[in-house]
Amino acid sequence: MIPKPLGLYLLRRKVCPMGEAVEVVEDTVVCGRCGGEGEESYEEDGRPVTDPCYHCAGSGRISVELAFHDRLSAAAGVLADRWVSGLRRPPKGEEDGYDFGLAAAENGMSEGDYARALTWEKADEFMRELEGLSLRLQHVLVDELVPEREEPEAPAATTPTVPALPAALIPGADNDDEIPF
Repeated sequence: MIPKPLGLYLLRRKVCPMGEAVEVVEDTVVCGRCGGEGEESYEEDGRPVTDPCYHCAGSGRISVELAFHDRLSAAAGVLADRWVSGLRRPPKGEEDGYDFGLAAAENGMSEGDYARALTWEKADEFMRELEGLSLRLQHVLVDELVPEREEPEAPAATTPTVPALPAALIPGADNDDEIPF
């Protein structure tokens, strides 16, 4: 069994918006994809669409192991992004080396699209390399490269306030302070 990543905050209870407490399965964390909502909203064909989150199956929570795997994947993405960034700008004194713009043009892409494609390709390679490391080294790398998501706190119960309207907008109010123009 994979040990719990250091510093992950586990909730035993979750407070719903109505205030009642709901039991939460132990060893779970808030889904990083939907933020614990259990659904994702996006726009498709000019209309707003809401679907259940595929990552947590609509529950808003994922296992600690899956959360760590997500962070490990994010660490691979950070390493790949740094690798591609180093490729885009040559070291000082080596301006005659690899021309990133030329390589992008040879592949029929803009520099941004080529950088994105290289990042995805390298992220897969780095992920395979990271999975081959010991669990202790994985934890060290993940903690260094990927900031940990904090568990959201339950919203405090607040009384809604109504903003005050100016006297000029209230019918029947004295408007002695009018400025004639």
